[in-house]
Amino acid sequence: MPEVKCVEPALVAENPGSDYVCLVKPEDTLVFPHVDVCMGAAWITTRSWQMIGGHVPGKWDEHSGDDLQGCANRVFSLMDRKWSERSVNLIITIGDPSQPGAPAWTDIVGTMVRNLRPNNYLMIWKDTPGGADLKVDGPNRKITVSSSRTGQLILERTFASIGTEEKRIRYDVPVLFRTVESWKAQFKAEPFKGLEPFAATLSGPEQTRIKNLFKDIFEHHGACTEVEPPRNAGLTGKAVFKFQDGEKAIFDVTLVQHHRYTDRYQILNITSQFRRYGVVGA
Repeated sequence: MPEVKCVEPALVAENPGSDYVCLVKPEDTLVFPHVDVCMGAAWITTRSWQMIGGHVPGKWDEHSGDDLQGCANRVFSLMDRKWSERSVNLIITIGDPSQPGAPAWTDIVGTMVRNLRPNNYLMIWKDTPGGADLKVDGPNRKITVSSSRTGQLILERTFASIGTEEKRIRYDVPVLFRTVESWKAQFKAEPFKGLEPFAATLSGPEQTRIKNLFKDIFEHHGACTEVEPPRNAGLTGKAVFKFQDGEKAIFDVTLVQHHRYTDRYQILNITSQFRRYGVVGA
């Protein structure tokens, strides 16, 4: 039961075994990774449960201009040529809806659905910063949508539950994730310099301690090369930071909502499990 990656045309060369139009067996899972400004479309027949997917870019490659309709025509035409089934019974799409002054996929998807006349369809219109991953699970006959940035599940539906509908989904990246993610660039000789929001989150002694922690880690291990923020929706979690010398630090992080502003958060505590490398911890 392999996962077949359906990626945008410009990324096929970077993902061996992938393609931008993928005809898959009923026992496979069709995956559309990182649908951001692109659009993903899956056609399914209930006769055999065979599926075909197309990943439609907003522009064909880095040398092309924006051409949503032209890209859609190229992808849909290839899907049609590869599709040997008599009909399409179920269509799943995911993309950004059109808005005044910002044309996207609404009319293109609507026209495709009207032309193919499926029994059922689900048009997913997303508001997901950083893109979304769509999985069409053939064996279990369900779809899932997750955040490309955090991996958190946003939507899950069975094939049987889908009628003829449009579904708008909104996802906000958890505050703990985006806060910790922003710290990657702060492992340097003068961490947090000029960042007023950071200075406002801590008392004087805590500012000094945490600045020294980031500074000492930088002096021992170099700049941060990768960060794995906590993926839970709460305000406490573990974060992993990897550094130039190949070492890593595991932080326990706790935030707390600002006492005055409901949309701001303060750092309540940071402790490090990096002491064996001589770095100052809690």
